Amino acid sequence: MNPDQIIAYYVSRLRDGGAHNVDEYESRLRSNAVSLANLNNFLSEAAAALMLLDYGADVTMQDRPDLAAVLRGERFYAEVKHFNRKAQDDLNDEAVRNAPEFEFVLLEDTTRTEGKSTYRQIADVAIRKADQYREGEINILVIDSDSETLHLMARSGAQEFSDDKQREPRDSPLHRLNGIMLMTSLIGVHGGPWNVDFAITRSPARRMSFRLLRALAEIRMGTTKGKL
Repeated sequence: MNPDQIIAYYVSRLRDGGAHNVDEYESRLRSNAVSLANLNNFLSEAAAALMLLDYGADVTMQDRPDLAAVLRGERFYAEVKHFNRKAQDDLNDEAVRNAPEFEFVLLEDTTRTEGKSTYRQIADVAIRKADQYREGEINILVIDSDSETLHLMARSGAQEFSDDKQREPRDSPLHRLNGIMLMTSLIGVHGGPWNVDFAITRSPARRMSFRLLRALAEIRMGTTKGKL
């Protein structure tokens, strides 16, 4: 599909799913559709919104942060980041293909190829996004990943980030982040169903309610629920 067709597809899905402020989001997509690679980064916001809509959230497309959502009566905000497929994914795939049958294969992370672990990269993104987290509100970072090297890294990334922010003053915007969510699509880029992992950060400025924490933690592979 060309960029216009891709935009029309996701905008239609957002409207059908009940997302708000889609017209403004569509304008942002079209102004950033200089290439498919660039467009794909902005489509991660749609992917995150569709995942939350599938789970029953009320979602508004916006900017700084990217999404406003209400899930089980609890409001929160989500900043979205896209991770591309990495060179290490190709190396891991090759190792699996070339391994003898029934032999265990150790899959490496990005430390050797990029000089930094995947959980460290997650923490670095969470730090760079600090000015997007809304003061006095519940904020999460959603990472839409095309790389298998990030699989099950939400907890490690959140712990690494929490260690970093512990050294910052209490008025630092880093303390506004409540959790990190990793999501991937199992049937193609942004196609769903969703494979989702979620982990909370330590000692945020505003604590998340148990109701919302449970709702976010329950989002699992292919699981959807009606609006509550």
